[in-house]
Amino acid sequence: MAAKNDADTIAAILEGTLDFYRRFRRGDDGALAYLIKGREITYDYGVPIRSLCDAHAYAMLAFAETAGGIAALATRDPPPVSAPGDMPDEVRQTLATTLGGVAWGESGSTSSRLKGAYAARMLLLVDVPALDAGGQLLAHECKRLIDAESRSEPGRFSGDLAFQSPQIVLAMAHAARTARLDDALRLKVAACATRFVSFCSGNADFEMAVGKYNGFIGNWVCQATAECALLATEYPTCFGGKTGASRFLDAARALLTTNRHCGRRSLVDICRERLAARPSICEEACSMEGLLAAALAGLFEVDPPLDQLFTDTVARWHELQVGWRFSGGFRYYPDAPWYRVDITSHVVSTLLKLNRHRRRASPPP
Repeated sequence: MAAKNDADTIAAILEGTLDFYRRFRRGDDGALAYLIKGREITYDYGVPIRSLCDAHAYAMLAFAETAGGIAALATRDPPPVSAPGDMPDEVRQTLATTLGGVAWGESGSTSSRLKGAYAARMLLLVDVPALDAGGQLLAHECKRLIDAESRSEPGRFSGDLAFQSPQIVLAMAHAARTARLDDALRLKVAACATRFVSFCSGNADFEMAVGKYNGFIGNWVCQATAECALLATEYPTCFGGKTGASRFLDAARALLTTNRHCGRRSLVDICRERLAARPSICEEACSMEGLLAAALAGLFEVDPPLDQLFTDTVARWHELQVGWRFSGGFRYYPDAPWYRVDITSHVVSTLLKLNRHRRRASPPP
């Protein structure tokens, strides 16, 4: 159960971040800023996945604002936008600019640099169906990412084991949970999920990545595994029926909670330690989001000390945000002289999950 109701604090932070996105949104094309340092504003991301994730987070807040206000996120998730006419003009412009600014490559190609961007676009298409009338692009992107799997190392979808590989699995599983993919494609995603969990449960390269990336890899692997677990819960037939789904859930839970990683720690332990250590706001948000994703999928239980750590972190983030006065955004480090917009988006994504966790822990009467 939540240590206390921090819904008002979460709402205040999210309102500030929406103001931040808008403050540094370029007027002529709606592009979101990437780096703000004093009076210098940079709009060139260089990494497409970051621009897409920022546009996604901004869109979710803007949609929520028009559908009852930011405070209403304490009681429900941002609504999906199915019709183009339901999308605020400012969001439509930003999404068009962001999606149009990526050199996607030829149909069927999956360049290493763009794998993460394809995954981010899939996540955006799930939450904003208006961008994908008929769902054909979502299915096409899913097939593309399935083909990205290594033939020599099943369950590995990229050489980047900390970020791209789990991001791809997260996107595929999230898409497969919607009704917009057919059963045949959902079966293929379930098979990918099984191989991914197996790969991460016993691969030496993965263990080395855990030691290097700590809360960052913990976040993405927790999120990907959690989404796969939800897929198994909602579509057990894709995993061979109830027995196969139960076996998969046991493997997913073991991957996140067994003390098999660096120093005999679990991924959940690593995320918890990094959240408490406060190495950077970015790693704090990533670690917290991974923990929340795993908890929401029922892969581990949040105990009172961890729940209090969530509450304390939110209060600290709000104090920092207010202390920075004019911006509303978040810095990578509290004393950094610059703001990177993707750090703000990590905070937004984490707080949306925290709202969901609070609702589950203390359902309305």
